Amino acid sequence: MGHGDRENLPTGSLGGARVGLVGSGAIARRVAELVSAFGVEVWVFGSSRFTPERAAGWPGRRVGSLKEPLEACDVVSVHVPATTDTNGLIGAEELRLMRPGSVLVNTASASVVRETDLDRALRDPESGPWHAAVDVFEAEGAGFVSPLRDNPHCTLSPHAAGMTRSAMQEASRRLVAEFARYVEEGAG
Repeated sequence: MGHGDRENLPTGSLGGARVGLVGSGAIARRVAELVSAFGVEVWVFGSSRFTPERAAGWPGRRVGSLKEPLEACDVVSVHVPATTDTNGLIGAEELRLMRPGSVLVNTASASVVRETDLDRALRDPESGPWHAAVDVFEAEGAGFVSPLRDNPHCTLSPHAAGMTRSAMQEASRRLVAEFARYVEEGAG
């Protein structure tokens, strides 16, 4: 299935879509709460500290591997910090696992999802995500350079994330807006 083929996208609303969250911190939890209000099924892949007991209060389902949301979700949103464990967490191999027609959102860190791997995956009509939304880059600010800059399958925005309450709310609002755009384009 090519990028132009959207037969597997949800139409009309997010109801029935499956959203995978990579990360289990405060931002991922808020996103889970926001998107579950749209009637989506939420899958969460978290750190080893994201035990079944901690997951019990979440709107959504805890999954045990990164492979599960990549293969099964319509939208995968990344919410993990930049650490040695998350460096390159989603590379070329992981992107190939994503469903045709799916969307990847990275508002976490450029080191988690490699820009060159994402650019290649988005340009390959036979595999990986159909679209991506990214606001974190390896080179930000005045020296902004990214292979994603001219990728027609990628929405770029300036990095505005931070650990303040208002920044977390803004990141959540942007994510919900991207989900809404995904539905509108899929319904068209």
